[in-house]
Amino acid sequence: MLTAKPLWILICNPENRRQHLFQQALPNDADYLLLSYLELLQTPHLPLFLSQRLRSFLGRPWLVKIDSAGENFAVEKALLQRINPNQFAQLANDKGRFHHVDKWFLGFKSLLTEVAHAIEQIADDVNSRLQYLNSPRVILAMADKWECQQYLRQHQVPTPLLFEPINNLPELVQQMRQRRCYQVFVKSRYGSSASGVMALRLNPKTGDLIAKTSLERVVDGVHSHFYNSLKVKTYREPEQIAELLQQIVLQQAYVEAWVPKPQINGRQFDLRILLLNGKAGHYVTRTSLTPMTNLHLGNQRGDILAHHDGERMLQQAFAVAEQAASIFPEAGCIGADVICGKSKARVVELNGFGDLLPHVSYQGLSSYQAQVKAMQCY
Repeated sequence: MLTAKPLWILICNPENRRQHLFQQALPNDADYLLLSYLELLQTPHLPLFLSQRLRSFLGRPWLVKIDSAGENFAVEKALLQRINPNQFAQLANDKGRFHHVDKWFLGFKSLLTEVAHAIEQIADDVNSRLQYLNSPRVILAMADKWECQQYLRQHQVPTPLLFEPINNLPELVQQMRQRRCYQVFVKSRYGSSASGVMALRLNPKTGDLIAKTSLERVVDGVHSHFYNSLKVKTYREPEQIAELLQQIVLQQAYVEAWVPKPQINGRQFDLRILLLNGKAGHYVTRTSLTPMTNLHLGNQRGDILAHHDGERMLQQAFAVAEQAASIFPEAGCIGADVICGKSKARVVELNGFGDLLPHVSYQGLSSYQAQVKAMQCY
């Protein structure tokens, strides 16, 4: 239990509702310091900037929550320019465009690594105990979806089967036939919120393909561009599917087996489970008529306990989510996406920013109130 009054350090986009919800959960007399991504990216000397901002809070515990850097174009552009200033100097805000995801991750990794080194050095120099909710290292580990899934499998956490890397549609079809796995998900290695996700089915007899994705193909003259849509689109033409797949490949695609989801009232579902200090509590049942269950795509919340086997499946899902959390000791807060099954549950993704669960409580606390309580007990 903390004794001296802590300083809460929030690294965030200050205008984002995530930050507002967390700030509202803090004690009324809490001292907190907002560090915006944009000011961190724009300062010419990051260690000096952080030292100046933190010098008034020496010798006290520092509790650090790093939030998502998304939903802010100025931050997106600055992260890209961190990797290649000239290439992205004239980048315009083309809302929803699916591109540069891999370079965005490299910029984010570069920034978080520098921030972590500076804050940890300052804390050590001034004798302030530093505690992250999620360390920069573990945030980056979960943001690399391909590496994260391999790490889970190495530690015997049940996940969907991973394919070998592919470069084009013929290679993918060949692997599907060799493995006799005729439905797969293709995902962007650094994607989130269903961005760059394609669910693909192959008819092994006819060779027909059908793809469902939230990517929308927009033709501008002779060029095609791809945008994240709030509606799941269906594509049947092999040429269009190949073109869509190639866009994901350009962002370092990976492929996993499409695990069938159980159903409630004709709608398939999975779970988003929030784990705090390794323990599952808050969760949302996400139901859909399409392969993608993300709620921002117009899907609905449901209740797993309405399923005749719901109680067993929920316990099983909690257990596998906690198994996954146990191998990430620097993660105080994980959002785990879990598919329930007849014999076992599988983890399909871990998210270091998976705590936005409005109107969901556990033991009388919102997800943000529970985070604050968990951090105060470190």
